Amino acid sequence: MALPDCSPTWAFEQLFAGTEHDARLLTAVTPDGASFHVTREADLFLVVRHDSSGGPDKSVRFERTGASITISGEGFTPFSVTVQPNPHGECRFFINNIGTPWRDVDIRNRALNRLFFNPPA
Repeated sequence: MALPDCSPTWAFEQLFAGTEHDARLLTAVTPDGASFHVTREADLFLVVRHDSSGGPDKSVRFERTGASITISGEGFTPFSVTVQPNPHGECRFFINNIGTPWRDVDIRNRALNRLFFNPPA
């Protein structure tokens, strides 16, 4: 089995695919009637929460620029994500290029938690 190349493109595709999956699952079970939509244009995707009337009310943006992916949204400080292989060849994500390695699911949780689980008042 070939190992992933741990490139920014690979990382962006992982985050995009996981986010689409998360948005579909949460739309199906959200008790307040909200829905989540993911739209993509080249190296940018946007996750938008629509309230029960269908209007957009919050969003999170993922944008790949060069070797990093910048994630920004309402209610949190924007951060950058880079990716590098660990000694076992597994791709790991780093926030602001420092600290402990993260998995893609952990990056998505950090970026999307408020959007998915904290509806506007």
